Amino acid sequence: MSRLFFAFFYFSLFVSLQSCEIKKTNLYYTYDSESDSLTGHYERSTYDSDSGNVTIATWTETIEGPLLKPPTTTTTTTTTTTTTTPSIDWSKYSCPNGWLQFERDTYKYCVLPVLSKDISQSDAQNACGKYNADLAGFRNQNERTTSHTKFLTMFTPYFNIDTFAWVGLTAQSSCIKVTDPSSYTWMDSLTKGTGGMKWAASQPDCTGSCVSLFLSSDYGQFYDVTCFSTTEKPISGYFCGLRAGP
Repeated sequence: MSRLFFAFFYFSLFVSLQSCEIKKTNLYYTYDSESDSLTGHYERSTYDSDSGNVTIATWTETIEGPLLKPPTTTTTTTTTTTTTTPSIDWSKYSCPNGWLQFERDTYKYCVLPVLSKDISQSDAQNACGKYNADLAGFRNQNERTTSHTKFLTMFTPYFNIDTFAWVGLTAQSSCIKVTDPSSYTWMDSLTKGTGGMKWAASQPDCTGSCVSLFLSSDYGQFYDVTCFSTTEKPISGYFCGLRAGP
């Protein structure tokens, strides 16, 4: 059995030596864009031991398909459109009928005195919202005294003069400190500073976080109070304020 195996092995070796492949080489590729095909150019060298010759054969192989296409570059153009909102010339607008009108730097400020007994500060603010307004702020003493006088002129027959009306000034924390702008805010977001304030003696005394104007002949001094009408400081109304506009 072993002799037969070795005889077969030497016979196979003899046949393989008669003709063997020396080298197979891929020379280069070419791409045809019209047919979208890639062609490989090949060469094979074969040695024949009987004749001692080397035979060189060349051939080509073609591969087709869309994945062979060279990569393309896509250019994306982005267009940005900017919309400019035209600025409003607030100075050309006037206050609604029945409202007091005050000239400010670039606009007119409007104040409306409203009679409403025992209303809370938050309810008064909500009522002003019906006019697209807030509780009023006073930028200077003229705005404050004129608004106070107008309230008395309109409503004195209908309420006790020793009562109060809400204005749009509140404490940012528990207590207003006139020397500290961060301790208070004007609710209309238009009024700034202390120019329109006039505090009664010993005020503010940190009694509350809301501010009311005393409806008396002293031109409306300020008191810090709780945000509700009380027996000690009863509320008879409020002042709404807004910027004149379209």
